[in-house]
Amino acid sequence: MSLGNVLEELSGQMIAAAAGYDPDGMAQWGRDMRSLEQVLLNIGGVLQAIQRGADDLPVNQVVKETIGAVGELQQACSSAAADIHATFQAVHRAELERLENPRANEHKWDAAANR
Repeated sequence: MSLGNVLEELSGQMIAAAAGYDPDGMAQWGRDMRSLEQVLLNIGGVLQAIQRGADDLPVNQVVKETIGAVGELQQACSSAAADIHATFQAVHRAELERLENPRANEHKWDAAANR
């Protein structure tokens, strides 16, 4: 199997996992969003490995530089992805605080219990 086929298959598995994603709760969702930064960083690592591997192949330098430029963009995406978790925490600070420090019998405030 070629590298391209392996990467396409793995990326397809990532899409399928995201499409069927159903977190246990919003705290889990927040933790999972935090992992996106590393996921995108890993994809950047794939590009770096491909670029290094191209050094041993008869590939024009311009092609290698293009791979490097795409890798740099991917690194920027990874850094920007950190904003997802930070924004989630900021916008949902009150809800997260209640989860982390529940009041006695907090479940009685659940919307389903108050209909």
